[in-house]
Amino acid sequence: MNECEIIEQSAVVPYLIDNGIKKIILITAQNLSRNWIVPKGHVEKNMTPQASAQKEAFEEAGLKGNVESKVVGTLLYSKKKKKYKVDFFPFKVTEILDDWPEKKSRERISVEQDYLKKFVLDENLLKILKEI
Repeated sequence: MNECEIIEQSAVVPYLIDNGIKKIILITAQNLSRNWIVPKGHVEKNMTPQASAQKEAFEEAGLKGNVESKVVGTLLYSKKKKKYKVDFFPFKVTEILDDWPEKKSRERISVEQDYLKKFVLDENLLKILKEI
C-alpha cells in the first residue's frame, strides 16, 4: 500500500421504529469499550459497499435487515499511519439476533435519536446518525 492510498470502508446506520419512535442501534468498539459506534469494516473484494456493510451488521451487532443504496454520510480518518474513507448507509433492522459472531466482545443498545449525544463521542459520527 502506498502512502496516498485510502482504504475504503463501509458502515450501516442501523435503525428501527419502536412505537412510532426512531431508534439507532449502537455497538461498543471491540473489547467492550465505552466508545459507542455503528458496525463498519473494510469493503471486501467481490462485494459492494452495501453488501459488505450488511455483513458487518450481522457479525458485529447481530442485526439483519435491509441496507439502502444511498450514502448518508462519509468520514475520513487516520489510524496507525493509514488513511480510511467510510461511507455510511441507512439500514432498516428487521431482526435482532440473540447470538452473533462478536457477541462476546461487544455490547449493543438501541437509543432514541434525541439521546445519541450521551453515547456517541465522535461529533462527526453523531451528525451522520442524526441524518437517518
